[in-house]
Amino acid sequence: MVKYLALVEKEDLKESVKNSRFISLSIYKVTTVDSTSWVCIHVYTFIEHVRKPHLLTINRMKESCNS
Repeated sequence: MVKYLALVEKEDLKESVKNSRFISLSIYKVTTVDSTSWVCIHVYTFIEHVRKPHLLTINRMKESCNS
């Protein structure tokens, strides 16, 4: 079920990017309360003056990495 939902989301993202006049890619580093660092990558599409966010991935950073 999870694989199917991921496939549907991926196809939705492709369609949104194809129909967008502008796209934006954002990369954020966040730190949780337990001091674990994560990197979040988002794509924002703009269709008819409406911004729609798409989460591409969330990855845990290696322990040796820091800002």
